[in-house]
Amino acid sequence: MKSHTESRVHLDERIVRYIEEKRLNVNGIYQDLARKREFLQDVLGYSRLRIGKNQFASLKECNDERISVVVKEVYSSAKKRLEKYRREHEIPVSHSGASLEETVQSVDF
Repeated sequence: MKSHTESRVHLDERIVRYIEEKRLNVNGIYQDLARKREFLQDVLGYSRLRIGKNQFASLKECNDERISVVVKEVYSSAKKRLEKYRREHEIPVSHSGASLEETVQSVDF
């Protein structure tokens, strides 16, 4: 079984925080497209996406549906990994505004 690394936890937290703070609509295919492209480029460092077997296209060339599907998948996966990490390390979900990063610093890897 794969274990969570500190860098993966950091990245997942950044993904979830960015999407929730910017209030990106991950379920709306044609909504927030410019901000979704910005997220893929700035947060994840993507410049291209896979559009087929061994085929890639720049973010500007990708269709709206592909952009939205990738953002939704990245967000869902990050949330699931964070929830699993919290369960495994018995870290309660904070409603006080403290980030997982602040909580994780006290846990040894």
